[in-house]
Amino acid sequence: MRCMRRQHFLVPALVLLSGAASADGNKLYLLQSSPHQDGSYGNQIEIDQTNSLYSELGSDQEPLVQEGLANNAKITVEGYGSQIALSQTNKAKENTDGNTAEIMVYNGANASLTQNGIQNDAYINLDGQNLTGTMLQDGDRNTGRLLAYGTNATATMSQEGNDLTGELQAWALNSVVLYRMAGDGFTPAAPVRVLVFDRDVSITQTNVYANSNNGNSNGNNGNRGEGNNGNGNGNQ
Repeated sequence: MRCMRRQHFLVPALVLLSGAASADGNKLYLLQSSPHQDGSYGNQIEIDQTNSLYSELGSDQEPLVQEGLANNAKITVEGYGSQIALSQTNKAKENTDGNTAEIMVYNGANASLTQNGIQNDAYINLDGQNLTGTMLQDGDRNTGRLLAYGTNATATMSQEGNDLTGELQAWALNSVVLYRMAGDGFTPAAPVRVLVFDRDVSITQTNVYANSNNGNSNGNNGNRGEGNNGNGNGNQ
């Protein structure tokens, strides 16, 4: 195992690496950066490459990154040749809870996770050769779960907003699955489940709050264009 660890400032962080004689050719590149504050919580990461061969976590040019306060990540890799990318950015100036993540990949799957904000929580579980799972959380207090199984496929989940909770379950072969959540404060009634072969699937769920006072609105009062629930000018 080849490990590169760089720290900016004095970061109260913990890195735990599991290794064995059979875990040949594994590489780890890690950058942890936090502002120096008395009593602040640093970043923590736990990595297990014990049962993997030639896996690469980050790269020399783009290491795994934990930036800010109190980010936490756990990564488990099993199989041959997996690649992992991670970026956790918590730019809150106060000593608040950071982002949390757990990534588990098996049998040559690849994972990428980006968290921009505070108190985001991500879980990624991937199993399959040349399977890539990607998650983006851009906002605060989002909870996302990505579970994908298959071969030569890509499964992507994005949460753009705040207080979003969602889950993507994908079984894919030679396919691309995209699931996007946008808006604030909503949770679908059930996980999104996709079974697909040799096709691409794109799903978007949005929650946009309309202005119910002056101006355009969706509502049950005021003047409307068409129908009882149509779009129009709702002056209330």
